[in-house]
Amino acid sequence: MERDTEVPFLERLMMASEIYNKLREHLAEWERGFILEALETCKWDKKKTAKVLDIGLSSLYRKMLILKIRKPRTITLGTSIGTFKFETNYQDTIEVGTLLYLCENGKVSPEG
Repeated sequence: MERDTEVPFLERLMMASEIYNKLREHLAEWERGFILEALETCKWDKKKTAKVLDIGLSSLYRKMLILKIRKPRTITLGTSIGTFKFETNYQDTIEVGTLLYLCENGKVSPEG
């Protein structure tokens, strides 16, 4: 009799764990969007953003790190087919070949 109640309990526990993980993912997505919107509204002034969000500056930096929030950088690339300008959140160096591919395949429009 005891064994019959263990299986449903374990199944319920696994389902609860899956639901909890999905909820955490959705909450993180929502929080990321909320913080990004605040940063953009405050023109990426982190001190002002922290004040608007009513959190400490170190908390904002920690959340940005955890949620992988980075200020977009504008990259300009001059090519034989024109000058291309676009924003990216890449922190690492982007290879020129990747930039050329984006430009030549219409992923980025010429500046102007």
